[in-house]
Amino acid sequence: HRDLHSFPTRRSSDLRILSGYREKTRIAAYFASLVEVYRQLEDWDTVILLLKKILIHEPSSNKARSDLVRAYKQKYGGHSLLNEFLRISEITNVKKPVNTCIASFERNIVFDTGNFVYHRTRGVGKIASIDPTAIVIDFKGNEGQKMTLEMAISSLQPMEPSHIWVKWFTNPDEVTDLFQNDIRGFFRLLLESYNHKIVLADIKSEVIDRLGFLKAKDWSSWWNKTRTTLKKDSLFGFNPQKRDELILHKQEISYNDELDDRFHKTKDWNKKLEIALEALREPESANAATSCAQFFYEEERKTRDPAMRFQCFFYLAKYRSRYPDGRIQS
Repeated sequence: HRDLHSFPTRRSSDLRILSGYREKTRIAAYFASLVEVYRQLEDWDTVILLLKKILIHEPSSNKARSDLVRAYKQKYGGHSLLNEFLRISEITNVKKPVNTCIASFERNIVFDTGNFVYHRTRGVGKIASIDPTAIVIDFKGNEGQKMTLEMAISSLQPMEPSHIWVKWFTNPDEVTDLFQNDIRGFFRLLLESYNHKIVLADIKSEVIDRLGFLKAKDWSSWWNKTRTTLKKDSLFGFNPQKRDELILHKQEISYNDELDDRFHKTKDWNKKLEIALEALREPESANAATSCAQFFYEEERKTRDPAMRFQCFFYLAKYRSRYPDGRIQS
């Protein structure tokens, strides 16, 4: 009786598992249909991406695994240690978890002659030579440093040539010129190096400690001026949930739209009032100011909280003084 009673539950669970398996298989088949298209185009980055997605849904697929190895060989055919890093990753060993092998290979393959790396005490360096037994790195003022391959992999961080630290290593005059004459270009470089967002403490550390462009006593006046400039730039914005975090937009956003977006995403009433008052101060943010006024007008009519009603009244009075012809929809 107990077995009969439990049978429907087990059957339902099995069906869900089977349904999930079929869905993963269907998704993997969809990606597989695209692999050959991009293989013909010799777009190895896309082939690798698709094969990795297949292996997420079907990690035991030996075909996808073998195809991935072949794609890696096509992409990194000129790498001096390609076969060595494939061996170290054990990606051809079907008994090893494929995701772990992929992570190991992709972490290591970036180490090659001419590439840049970062060491926590020596800073940025350039790989002068590499072989299965050793890697030689040229650090500034400390050229020809030799490490075993295992030590290099564990202690060095690969760096893109476009990173601000690498730019400072290869051409400090270029970075200095950006800081002095093109603050927009400097911050674009800085934020791209920090994955498109950076907190105030890191900005301060970069311009004072690492790059030495400012003395500590000059920081506050420089940042106040720079912050005002960046706030009006359509390429940058400040995180509404984290006020000391500067963001590099993927697409340029006007100062007006950025303020309006911050205002409506912020739930804290005091912060809303601060943003709304900021919108009032500049002519280019008139539309944002009107949007804020519309919000406060509607809230004033429905809220019973005395403090909130006062804030609404206060802002609306400021808005009407600044824009006597401004229109708010009733």
